[in-house]
Amino acid sequence: MCIRDSSDSTGRITFEPVRRGGFSAAFFAELSDPQRQRACAYLERMEAERAHRNHIAAVYEEALADAPELLVPAASQHAHDNHWIRFPVFSEKSLPADFGAFHRRGLSRLYGPTSPLNDDSYPSSHLLYERLFTLPTHHLVDEAFARSLARDILEAL
Repeated sequence: MCIRDSSDSTGRITFEPVRRGGFSAAFFAELSDPQRQRACAYLERMEAERAHRNHIAAVYEEALADAPELLVPAASQHAHDNHWIRFPVFSEKSLPADFGAFHRRGLSRLYGPTSPLNDDSYPSSHLLYERLFTLPTHHLVDEAFARSLARDILEAL
């Protein structure tokens, strides 16, 4: 986390120890002021993005939690440790044949139909292809979109 050093009259940027990411205050001490400013801006953007993705994951978790045919991760239990790139969902039923409508809204299958894992050598991977999908959590997904997508998934299954 970036902080301004109040004991320094120039307002030099320093860093408190970072919980995750492997960076130490000593690493940032070696940077020039412009490098520190860029690093600080980058870390703040990443923290805001992580918070947004965790919020959207929690929305999916809440919206899909009551569906007995769906297994969803407990996003809220991992909010401080995770950076949800995509939110995984496993369905007890196969996905609808008209998957294209969902794909256009950001829903993806884990493996594509041409994946080498989809041949007869890996029979359980075909099951994953039919039942495991991921939902978007990026910055263009807002809470209303996430709830709408979850509602449409529940109606389709």
